[in-house]
Amino acid sequence: MSEDTGAETTEPVAETPAVEGSVAPAEPAESPERSESAEKTVAFVVASIVDQPDLVKVSTDNSHATTRINVEVGPGDMGRVIGKRGRVANAIRAVGRAAAAKDGVNVDVEFVD
Repeated sequence: MSEDTGAETTEPVAETPAVEGSVAPAEPAESPERSESAEKTVAFVVASIVDQPDLVKVSTDNSHATTRINVEVGPGDMGRVIGKRGRVANAIRAVGRAAAAKDGVNVDVEFVD
């Protein structure tokens, strides 16, 4: 009779750590018009935060796999847009990504001096 001790043989197993909150990337945009809602959303949010909303310029660069939304603000407003420890900037990026995801587009929001 063989005795079963309950011990299993241990073989190294390559595990991929789960990334909490990870989402499969959206398909790349087929046309520049598809990221327009994200651009408008980012422009609205930034214009709502700054002291000089008429100086806010938002442009889109579709030359990469990920659409880049470039945000320029008036002098003195960059600090308001970035916020303490970049929290406001990260929130704007999250809102922009959410608006773009609705259209199936990946975007990065960059703040240009």
